[in-house]
Amino acid sequence: MNEEADYKTDGIGLRNNIRDLLIQQYVLHEVEHHPLNASQKVGTTTAKPLAHDLIDIYKCLHQGEFGVAHTVDDPDRFRDRLYNELLGIRPTSDEPVMENVSIDGTIMRVNLRPYRALFANDTHKACDLLTAACLKSAAVPKGNSERFRMLLYGFRELNKTGELVAGNVVYTIPSEMVDRFFDEVKDLARRLGEIPVFSHSPVYRRLNSPSYRVVALSVIEQSALSFMLNRHDERLM
Repeated sequence: MNEEADYKTDGIGLRNNIRDLLIQQYVLHEVEHHPLNASQKVGTTTAKPLAHDLIDIYKCLHQGEFGVAHTVDDPDRFRDRLYNELLGIRPTSDEPVMENVSIDGTIMRVNLRPYRALFANDTHKACDLLTAACLKSAAVPKGNSERFRMLLYGFRELNKTGELVAGNVVYTIPSEMVDRFFDEVKDLARRLGEIPVFSHSPVYRRLNSPSYRVVALSVIEQSALSFMLNRHDERLM
């Protein structure tokens, strides 16, 4: 397979979709960790991400391509873990309740802190509704290995050419680090016989405290949680 040829053949639309998705991730989870100084207020500066490692970019693209199925091992255990996590977090309205993680907008993260705020007096209901949405999402067919590799190549090219710009900062990771990471992933995939799944990096967990569940947009649209879509749209305006 030639990821470069496939990526270029697919055209500018794919490039723009990957760029928009990754810029959104940097806006949500990176910009706040790069406060502007006086010299940065005019034009742009180049910086290595502080709150993202390569594995976090990989994870976003993986979730967007393959969806939620790998996170649902046992429904009862899944619900129990979600309920305990909802009990242990502090509700907030400062984060988007939903964020897109796919280039076609079909896979979303439901962020649990703002989600918990929507059900301040009924944790059981919050848990039951989101559990049902996650279980239904796991049954939605999703994912193509060839396309996923093409997405990774797209990130590599956008990163290399300095096209991932947010908050007056061009976010770029040294190309040699990206190439080495992708070589290691390819080697691991060959040994496992499947595309690997990773957890967030320690730095991402420390600076962003991720707490979310992954769902299919089509499931949310047909569920009792569809009201959250209006809140998501409002954040984009």
